[in-house]
Amino acid sequence: MEEVGEAARAVRAYEIGRDHPNEPEQTKAVLRQDLMEELGDVVANVAVLADLYHISLDDIARAHQQKLSKRFDGE
Repeated sequence: MEEVGEAARAVRAYEIGRDHPNEPEQTKAVLRQDLMEELGDVVANVAVLADLYHISLDDIARAHQQKLSKRFDGE
């Protein structure tokens, strides 16, 4: 799932204006578009995996919410 790494790169670029120091800075609009595309790739891969293992995206979201509730409500 290299897509997660590509999304992380897009976040870094969005935050500092470019991915690598020797690259010219990009506009926020260009960086935002790249970030949306990379996040879309991640979402698409999650959907494919969920379908492969017969898990609904609703069930994934619910399980994640329950995990976070247990983690943070117990503090």
